[in-house]
Amino acid sequence: MIIVNATGLSTSDSLAFMILVAIVFWMVSYVIADINVLIFRKRLPKAPRTFKVPFGPVIPVIAVIGNVFMIWNIDGDPATRNLIFTIDGIIFLVLAVYAVLWCKFKLKKPMFKPIPIHEVMAMENSLYLIAHKKNK
Repeated sequence: MIIVNATGLSTSDSLAFMILVAIVFWMVSYVIADINVLIFRKRLPKAPRTFKVPFGPVIPVIAVIGNVFMIWNIDGDPATRNLIFTIDGIIFLVLAVYAVLWCKFKLKKPMFKPIPIHEVMAMENSLYLIAHKKNK
């Protein structure tokens, strides 16, 4: 985006369009994060955490509804909105393929199988990587 603008190849309309694409991508990421919070809270209610969202699931649900509303109304022109959705869909598809390949071949972990909480917490320790490399 910086290169396109620095070369003078963009117009204010194309710059605004690129910003809208980035905003939708960012909001979808927030929706995924909020859904993860809800799933985590339901699956492991007693798990230790540094911060607990107040008012239970109310705030994440409101955030998901608000983000979906903003995503759907990102632009008044349906053609522009569909183009934004198409570009973001392609980006998410590429990232999903990369994530699947990373999980299968690099991490060697099964897809969609929860990792036990004690293992996740161990991963936060700096010694985890050292011990994990020795076991390979």
